Amino acid sequence: MERDNSTAEINITNPSNNGQTIPIVNQRTKYGPKHNDKGIHGTDKKKTKPGRTRRPVDVKYGVHIPRTVQEALAFDKENGNNLWAEAVKAEIDSLKKMQCFSFFHPGTQPPDGYKFTTLHINFEVKPCGRRKARLVAGGHLVPLDGIHSRSTVVRGVSVRILDLIAHAHNYSILCGDIGNAFITAPCLEKVYSRCGPEFGELEDYLVVIEKALYGLKSSARAFRLFLADYLCSLGFFSSSMRQRRMDAVKRRK
Repeated sequence: MERDNSTAEINITNPSNNGQTIPIVNQRTKYGPKHNDKGIHGTDKKKTKPGRTRRPVDVKYGVHIPRTVQEALAFDKENGNNLWAEAVKAEIDSLKKMQCFSFFHPGTQPPDGYKFTTLHINFEVKPCGRRKARLVAGGHLVPLDGIHSRSTVVRGVSVRILDLIAHAHNYSILCGDIGNAFITAPCLEKVYSRCGPEFGELEDYLVVIEKALYGLKSSARAFRLFLADYLCSLGFFSSSMRQRRMDAVKRRK
């Protein structure tokens, strides 16, 4: 982009100077006061949205973070260990144990009505130095035809109110964590993919995703419905306040 330094001369009449006509030169440019031909503040960096980075973090807690399985194995070879390889194996073994996939030979055709999505490994390092690998699906590539993806989340003020009620009645409060939460729920979508190098000897196999894998648009809703059904089977039920909110939403629609 070339800078436009064109000028325009404007004649105005100054009444305080006996009607003398004073020429005023108006400078027009395409850049603001902090811009020049190189960009912002004299550098070659282009302006981007606040908080955006063009590349993910390469090093965390002093450990290089890989972007692909091949790069992870290369890092293990350089470091003389197999920490990243063990993290990948632990993730795949965990998904297999929870029956997240159905595997078919490479020459098998995908089932009718199923849509293709990609599989990718995300790597991270915990503060303790433990390597973590997470297999996610490319849900942005799969259109949702007739499948709802909305999932409600409890508000923080509701949790505080429940704490006050429990304290007033001397109730015991229990809390816990569900490991691999989404994977416990069945998948609402019909999707398949091809195994990558992270699956080892099953590479290039056709895989049908049976559980609500991370990355799919409907996974949050699938887990919410699955957990709600399980809690109802234990004797819990939705509060009347939630039902009144749902009725109000229906009336607005």
